[in-house]
Amino acid sequence: RLAGIESQLRGGDARGALGVADALIANPALAGGDRFAALMLRSRIHEALGNLPAAIADVEGALALNPRDARGYNELGILCADVREVDRAIVAFRRATELDAGYARAWNNLGNALRESGRLGEAESAFARATTADPRYPLAWANLGVARRDLGRDDAAASAFERAIALDAKQRLALTALAGLRRGQGRIDDAAAFYERALAAEPRDANAWLLYAGTLAERDDLEAAAGAYAEAERRDPRLLRALFGRHLALPMVPAKGLSGTRASLPQRAGAMLAGS
Repeated sequence: RLAGIESQLRGGDARGALGVADALIANPALAGGDRFAALMLRSRIHEALGNLPAAIADVEGALALNPRDARGYNELGILCADVREVDRAIVAFRRATELDAGYARAWNNLGNALRESGRLGEAESAFARATTADPRYPLAWANLGVARRDLGRDDAAASAFERAIALDAKQRLALTALAGLRRGQGRIDDAAAFYERALAAEPRDANAWLLYAGTLAERDDLEAAAGAYAEAERRDPRLLRALFGRHLALPMVPAKGLSGTRASLPQRAGAMLAGS
């Protein structure tokens, strides 16, 4: 019956799946292992219906039956993070890693929760444990880079971002974060190239378009910058910084003389915008 409920949920009938799951769990003869699985499945149904407190209660009920299930604690942590109960999430993720020290995703989730709570040093350690548990986990490397950047360790951050990109050439977090680092170092062409790669991976990211536009403006490529600001505004009309940027971007170095003109700059970025 569990497979049927899961199929019903995957088919989009969460309400119907909930009714069947409720009836199954109400059966006092349901075996312990099946009850655990049914509670975990009903938690997913509640989540699909937007009832996160009920989803949390079901996972907690399942863990009362099987308190050594690391995956269950990881799921509990995700749900607690979703309802902004970060301290509860940290406890759950930490329990998951205690039960399974090789659980890379739980380490990564623990790092995110610790970073959310401002515990940056502990977050870096958790992300590092995630990369040790699974050295081919690009998101963990990207998050490790973010934690190192937050701690002011830019060179170590760049190394982590580069590792993430080597594992996944479309890892957007690493691409945009490394672009920001390079821009801060004055390596504007490198920054623009990384933003372009991030936008090629996800062209709907309005904030990436905004950052890319600012980078182009800093390079004095104002025509391309205006196009990127316009794209950011198109992707998110609420992004007022894009509107202001499009209208207010000025040359970094004013032209010399009343009749002088600014030398034209490479239009590679503008060509990419035109073809997007």
